[in-house]
Amino acid sequence: MSRTERRLLAAIALCVALVYARIARADEDGVLALAQALVAEANFTATNDHAAIAHVLQRRAAQRGVSLATMCGLYVSVLRQRSGVYVVNTPRAMWIRGLNLDGAKPAAWPANQSWAANAPRWLAVIATARAAIAGTLANPCKGAEHWGSEQDRVWRGLERVECSAHVRNVFYRTVPR
Repeated sequence: MSRTERRLLAAIALCVALVYARIARADEDGVLALAQALVAEANFTATNDHAAIAHVLQRRAAQRGVSLATMCGLYVSVLRQRSGVYVVNTPRAMWIRGLNLDGAKPAAWPANQSWAANAPRWLAVIATARAAIAGTLANPCKGAEHWGSEQDRVWRGLERVECSAHVRNVFYRTVPR
């Protein structure tokens, strides 16, 4: 192999490594945004809601051609930004955005709540987000395009989706016209 061929192979290998690093970073951004969204929308322990919400967000991201992290920011109020500034800045929103993949206590975590009791729950939500992204998380609300409350159905022209497991939120699909 000539010196030029070796350099060309090295350059190709470097490009491939950079592409994989970028994909891995995007995946991690998606995992974190999805996990934060799940906590924001269904707290730490509503696992059936987590699964259904994850599927809705992934479906909507694919439909719009945006990353999962972007869709979480568009759809979940505590993660939404306008001109780089968060729209919701309540204490709860701040600690949710402070949740991280290493499981460390968020800087804005409420002093009257035990992080030691909630850290394992947070790590379980991260595992759920990873399973959703990997495609191994069952969807208890097949066909759902939205979630929220009963009031959403009235003004959005939605019909309720029957879920195969108990959920706290209400899941909907668009009414065919």
